[in-house]
Amino acid sequence: MWAQIKALQAWIAVALSIALFASGLFLGAKWSSANGANRAVTLMADQLAEAKAERVEDRKKIDRLQKTLDKLPKLERKHADVVRANPAGCDRSAPVADSLQDGIDKANASRALPSDS
Repeated sequence: MWAQIKALQAWIAVALSIALFASGLFLGAKWSSANGANRAVTLMADQLAEAKAERVEDRKKIDRLQKTLDKLPKLERKHADVVRANPAGCDRSAPVADSLQDGIDKANASRALPSDS
């Protein structure tokens, strides 16, 4: 009878050892998985912070460029566009055409563009 109890105790000890080993493997795998996920989250957070910083820099650059564009004189219409927009049955005198072309040339010169002809 004592022999059977000792054998049963031995089998129980083996079963508990196997269960303990298996639970250790399971928890170790979960721990490793959690660490991997934590590393991935940290990496993604770093990439997001980097992208936000780049976006802020891009926004500053856009604002600087927009201020530069706002300082430039507004583009005037070409001589032909002005004439088409104001049709008349009479001839335009040379001073009127010259003053329109002068305005266009001045605007283009301030922007370093070739004159419109």
